[in-house]
Amino acid sequence: MNIKSLKSKSRSYKAVFNSPDGERVLADLLNFCGQYKCSHNPGDANSTAFNEGKRRVSLRILKFIDMEEKEIQKILKATESPESTNINQDPFGLYK
Repeated sequence: MNIKSLKSKSRSYKAVFNSPDGERVLADLLNFCGQYKCSHNPGDANSTAFNEGKRRVSLRILKFIDMEEKEIQKILKATESPESTNINQDPFGLYK
């Protein structure tokens, strides 16, 4: 991928997440992907690999939006709710 394409993609990611709704979605994705939780599951390499795969999604988003950690923490705190802290939550029953 060339620089022009990467810059264009970065602008698109920033446009998506640079709004109140985008910030709520970003916070939800970071929580769901376990961005700030340990992904290692002792004795279960498959689970650890699965958790790392989820975490990789949030790392990609953060790379493209290029947001300061302080701002990310502010968004997470502003959107924090009891249900958002459970990364295994499946409100729509998609993963049964």
